[in-house]
Amino acid sequence: MVNPYLLIFVGALSNIIAVYFMKTSEGMSRPWPAFGVVVSSLLTQWCISQSLQNGVKVALSVTAVVVTVMAGSALMGHLLFSERLAALQWCGLTMAVVGVTIATLANG
Repeated sequence: MVNPYLLIFVGALSNIIAVYFMKTSEGMSRPWPAFGVVVSSLLTQWCISQSLQNGVKVALSVTAVVVTVMAGSALMGHLLFSERLAALQWCGLTMAVVGVTIATLANG
């Protein structure tokens, strides 16, 4: 049995990859990036469903993935596509990641 928290991590990472493919697919008009969106999204859903079956609480799983993807996508947009993030956006992302980390640790 695979660690359910590893499955959440892989699901979040594959969702960030899906966001990358969405950005490069030019409105889903390029076939290979569009295919990457579909495959990455399916992998995300499978990983999250497996983590839920292995005992991870729904709220924790969904919150962890949403915040990880939000922060990862913002960072990827900044680093790969030269999108600007204001100081307040950086602050908000940091608070979200710290909040999910604390909630995860408090959950046991």
